Amino acid sequence: MFDITVFGATGYTGKRIAREIVLCGFNGIFAIAGRNRERLEELKKALVDDGAQEADVGVIVADSNDGESLRDMTRSTKVLINAVGPFRFHGRLVVQACLETKTDYVDVCGEPEFMERIEFDFHDEASQKEVIIASAMGFDSVPTDIGNYIVSREFSPGSCASVETFIQLHSGPSGLALHYPTYESAVHGFGSAQELRSLRKEAAKKRGSLPQPEFPLALKSPGTFDPEVGQYVIPFMGSCPSVIKRSQNTMYHGYKKEESSLSSFDSKVYMCVPTKKSFYQFAFFGTIFKSLARYQFGRSVLLSYPKIFSGGILTHQGPTEEQLKETSFTVTCIGKGKESDGKKVTLKIDGPEPGYVTCSIFIVAAARILLTERESIKHPLHGAHGGVFTPASLLMYNKTSYIDLLEKRGITCTMTASESEG
Repeated sequence: MFDITVFGATGYTGKRIAREIVLCGFNGIFAIAGRNRERLEELKKALVDDGAQEADVGVIVADSNDGESLRDMTRSTKVLINAVGPFRFHGRLVVQACLETKTDYVDVCGEPEFMERIEFDFHDEASQKEVIIASAMGFDSVPTDIGNYIVSREFSPGSCASVETFIQLHSGPSGLALHYPTYESAVHGFGSAQELRSLRKEAAKKRGSLPQPEFPLALKSPGTFDPEVGQYVIPFMGSCPSVIKRSQNTMYHGYKKEESSLSSFDSKVYMCVPTKKSFYQFAFFGTIFKSLARYQFGRSVLLSYPKIFSGGILTHQGPTEEQLKETSFTVTCIGKGKESDGKKVTLKIDGPEPGYVTCSIFIVAAARILLTERESIKHPLHGAHGGVFTPASLLMYNKTSYIDLLEKRGITCTMTASESEG
């Protein structure tokens, strides 16, 4: 029995995750899984060169479209890390295999429709079988989700009015780059916006919805200069806002009613760019992207020419080693109290390149928590030892040692509190 298996280990992100298992000092046995045995054996040799013991690294051949091979894979491991995307096409059978073999599951998905569909369809089954299913355990959406949770807990119950989150990327001379599957997932996500709206209506009927915040925040217009971070902001179009809201909903409807005070604040998430010029570039490509992604033909064009429609950022090769070394991130969560509480709390989370280096740190640390603190983990909704979790409901609500693991891998969390000026 393996402690951890990385499915999709020969992909760009999967290789990073497998390497992080070695670099973080994990002392259990793990497996790398994918479709091509030859490529897996090559990766195993590279991991041994990085310091892994050959006997501690297994190789499993499995295909995301072959249920039997998936069940054989999940049956042989305690925790599965899934790095095979887009998840809307390749994720559902993997989750079902984990449920059938009672294997805990975490992934790096940043696709709201997949995550919310999995919660809608499988939460009850996962709860009954005491299987943990947790998506968004990479850069989408660990820092924003746990950041909102941590900041809101610094206020007295019910007195946090709002949390604004700002995502900043810091690149070096080599510039930024993203791997194609990230872009592919976004293209299909925009194309299925109507299906996601319908799903959310059904989910609200099933689980209940959040009350409107007492002090709603106005959404900042794209291109607004924000003095808190000293950059121009753009409302974040990725999965982070929806994951934060799901965490809030879970707390609000949870069996520990004192946790419902954590869901009363309004939350907004922004991407930051350093100059007006970079904002205009972002807005130009973003407008074209959204316009084309609505239609099948437009999605086909976007997927055929990713470099053109991303200003050269997206490639099939992914970032170079130099780009990874030069890039870092800061996520800033700023919480403000209600009128009766003028408190202001700022949390800054800093780390190395976010999309692949920090992503790997986040998800491997989560898998390690499931191995070492599994018996103490309960779902906020009903107290069961299983279900579909968000990062905050899994790692923060259960008071795990997750932050300690992150800090040992170079992720820093700095919090300050002061009286708000207004």
